[in-house]
Amino acid sequence: MPTGAYQAETENSGILQGRISSLWHQVKSNPAASFFWASLMLGIILRLYVFAGGRMLWLDESMIALNLMTRSGDELREPLNFLQMAPIGWLYANKFMYELTGSVNFGFRITSLITGLGALGLFAWFCQRLFSMPIAACMTLAFAVSGLLVRYSVELKPYGSDAFFTLAVLGLAWLITEDRHGRSKLYIGLLALTGLVGVVSSFPIVYVLGGCGGTAILYLFFNGRRLDAGLLAFAAIIWLIVFAMIMQSVYLTQATGTGFREEGINSFFSMTGYAPFPPMSASDLIWYPRWVHNMAKFLFGEFATYPALVLMLAGVWLMAIARRWLLAMILVTFFLALIGSMLESYPLFERLLLFALPLLLLLIGQALETLRTELSRRARAPVIAGTLVIIIIGSMFPLADGMRQKPAFARQDLGPLFEHIRNEFQPGDILALNVWAVPTYLIYRDDFGLGDTNWTILPKGENADGATLPGMEVRETCLASIVADMTPGARVWGLRVRPLSKPSSPVQMPDYADTLDRDSLPIKTHFAKAQIRLDTFRVPEPGPQEITPDAAICAYEYDITRELQRARPPLIPGN
Repeated sequence: MPTGAYQAETENSGILQGRISSLWHQVKSNPAASFFWASLMLGIILRLYVFAGGRMLWLDESMIALNLMTRSGDELREPLNFLQMAPIGWLYANKFMYELTGSVNFGFRITSLITGLGALGLFAWFCQRLFSMPIAACMTLAFAVSGLLVRYSVELKPYGSDAFFTLAVLGLAWLITEDRHGRSKLYIGLLALTGLVGVVSSFPIVYVLGGCGGTAILYLFFNGRRLDAGLLAFAAIIWLIVFAMIMQSVYLTQATGTGFREEGINSFFSMTGYAPFPPMSASDLIWYPRWVHNMAKFLFGEFATYPALVLMLAGVWLMAIARRWLLAMILVTFFLALIGSMLESYPLFERLLLFALPLLLLLIGQALETLRTELSRRARAPVIAGTLVIIIIGSMFPLADGMRQKPAFARQDLGPLFEHIRNEFQPGDILALNVWAVPTYLIYRDDFGLGDTNWTILPKGENADGATLPGMEVRETCLASIVADMTPGARVWGLRVRPLSKPSSPVQMPDYADTLDRDSLPIKTHFAKAQIRLDTFRVPEPGPQEITPDAAICAYEYDITRELQRARPPLIPGN
């Protein structure tokens, strides 16, 4: 090696060793700060890794994506297909990103990624200002590795955006009450703008604005800052006017399209999401503690449910002593959301409660901060570390489960099934889909060379429990008629997707051949998982057909003319 090259390599090696030594010195001198930044970076890496996987859209995402792909901006204000509802601003943002990138798997998730990373950054910033660095690091880690927050940071659903706007509103409202440098008007202006964007981009933000903004107005008024209180009250009036306009022109229309007030999704939410008021029975009274338990179980995981509840209650008590106005913002937000549930305006149901997770983590952080202060120096580290592990272990199960999938969080990935069908499909075969498989098929069928495939829709639409949904009765004669017209020996490929069910055995998923009025058919199962199943059977010799099906009865429950995009429609008997 030439002397100059050797000398340069030696110098570079020395510089690298020096930087590593300096970094190690910083970690040793301030381990809490290093832990904090490492937790923040871990959260960023997890979200970027899942996003980079570019997984296929699953059912819920596909139903939203089809609406965005086949509608203009004005048409997004009409009732959405597939019983969907979503904030109008969020819909516009995702449609813009899709049209900008032209990518289904990536473009539709950019908005969620931005708000997911933003929520992580806001939460870390908030913890830095509320707690000591060790506790800020612990809570940032809990937020960073939450399976729910990671998942909804990279999914075409608005729940991650709910968490982002909740933290933005809470943080600005808290800054207004804590202002000691004459910046309150700047914070009020930022809160006014944030609230305006949030009102059109998030459903639960109206409760957060009411809780945080309303509490901030009272704080300013009672502390003699009447002008600031008036400015914030004026912003709140603007929020209400904009929300009322959107509610009247968009959300009520969407709700009508979903059957929200009839037998549609409202019948599902009424089982668990709406608080009974006034409570008329013992079961009504039990609903409230049961809901608190279920909320903690969903947000923190089964193993951390009770520790989380204990720490949250302790956090309420301790925050009432140390930061009563911040506690008021959090509690009033929950109180208003509960009123919305009582009025059947917002169901307090699982993922719709993701906006509450950052608020509850702040309560837990307050409890841990007091533990750190009261414990002896020797006991602090093991007690807080053990408590942190207990709190985050439950939420890490969905994270670990999602990261094991290839690509990460690939729920109901139909790609391998579509590839198998493409490779094995023969002329004369037909693809039969249940209603839940249709949206994903319509989006990806051209990508997998299935655009010219003959297909139909299975005659039975069942919910997660296997019960027939309203307007989706069993129609045995519909599939039987199509099979009777097929060449004997051709295959029917039956693809079923069930969005929520987790049967003990995938083979227990209902068999589409049971809807045929003929002897039992030999079925070959190609794929069988908890939520997806692909089978085939060969068409036998046609038997006597006693009933001629009515095309109107056999038609698909939804009008998918727009979603077909001038492609091959499903086969309907009588058409």
